[in-house]
Amino acid sequence: MVVVLKEPLGIALTDLGQSAGPIDAHPEITHWAVGGHSLGGVAAARFAEDHPELVDGLLLHASYPLDDMSGADLAVTSISGSEDGLSTPAKVDSSQAKLPADTTYVQVSGAVHAFFADYGAQPGDGTPTTSRADSQDQIVTASRELLDGISLGG
Repeated sequence: MVVVLKEPLGIALTDLGQSAGPIDAHPEITHWAVGGHSLGGVAAARFAEDHPELVDGLLLHASYPLDDMSGADLAVTSISGSEDGLSTPAKVDSSQAKLPADTTYVQVSGAVHAFFADYGAQPGDGTPTTSRADSQDQIVTASRELLDGISLGG
């Protein structure tokens, strides 16, 4: 099951506990991952940090945590774009110390920040050197690998 949350005011940081609703509503699901794109990833990381008993995995799309989560006991995949002008490769690299040592990092060559969603060009973003379709195929594949591992209890 995948749940897409409608964040208040279009900003995930306005309700950091929002992920608890679907988790509580589906007790038959025993393994959960939370994730998000950009600020949504920041919010998901905070939720995972604050609710370790509920979350087995964290999926970051062009994002990184604000706080140190290096001691967290959860599977983490960080997917980023090599041409991202907002969550730049340098920012993603500098956040690695805040994530568990066994975090999986996937950099999609040629991808920009906007390729992790479908809202069009964004000021400050980079210039893509690959197609949106190819980038999104790679993003989906890396995302599924984390989710498949979580669903198997990995």
